[in-house]
Amino acid sequence: MVVHHNNKSLRDLYTTEAKDWRALAIRGAACLYRLRGILQEQQQHEGDVTNNDLLLTKESNRVCREAFHICAPLASRMGMHRLKNELEHAAFQILYRRQHRTYESLLKQSSSPEPNIEESMEEILAHVKDTMTEFLNNDAVFMASVTNFEVTARVKESYSTWKKMIRNGFDHITQVPDAMALRIVLDAKKEHPDESDDVTRARERALCYYVQQLCQTVWAPHHEDPRFKDYIAHPKENGYQSLHYTAGTKWRNNEEWKMEMQVRTGAMHKLAEFGVASHWNYK
Repeated sequence: MVVHHNNKSLRDLYTTEAKDWRALAIRGAACLYRLRGILQEQQQHEGDVTNNDLLLTKESNRVCREAFHICAPLASRMGMHRLKNELEHAAFQILYRRQHRTYESLLKQSSSPEPNIEESMEEILAHVKDTMTEFLNNDAVFMASVTNFEVTARVKESYSTWKKMIRNGFDHITQVPDAMALRIVLDAKKEHPDESDDVTRARERALCYYVQQLCQTVWAPHHEDPRFKDYIAHPKENGYQSLHYTAGTKWRNNEEWKMEMQVRTGAMHKLAEFGVASHWNYK
């Protein structure tokens, strides 16, 4: 086996040699399985040594670097964002334990008696999610146009957040524009049984823009950095589609917090989560 390829060469090698995307997906899943095993073993031995970084073996180091430099980029290229995020999150905890502990400590920061950063983010997202769900349920035009919709909220994965903080010189998690995100996923009704799927999909896309406008009436774009991104009209190379913008919301001590608002269709969401695997029909 040749071991002197750089990371890009290795990724190209695996892409060329793999007969189809499933081989790459299986490799990524196997890497994640090994990472979880390493994490479990480390957690079992937590506190056995003064410097927990000493627990990292040569094999653990290799698996983590494979996750960061080969499997996660390949998963991203195939649009498998859930797999990519899980690989990076696990490898970050193992390979960069000191940095991960620092990140965790930032989440726990607070100005007593106020909740810490993590608690505040969870409170904000719960409030925004409930408010947006009620707002959409009360919009007659929207409700008459959809078969179903879902509003979810998430805090950005630790590795992605840490990377953005380092790249941009941020001191606080709250400075990362998409550290918090609200996501609205919708499916449009057919106006009549004979309506073509293409027509329905076109109306779904139009509904996404309509919902984004509704969002802005409740949560205005951030006055300094609204970061509007139209990935529906201009999809990413891996097929990702969604509407994004950064909003600002006041909380507790009237401090403004940034959050990313995302709107997409059910089909777009499935592709965003599972990439090429979203088209795989099990038989």
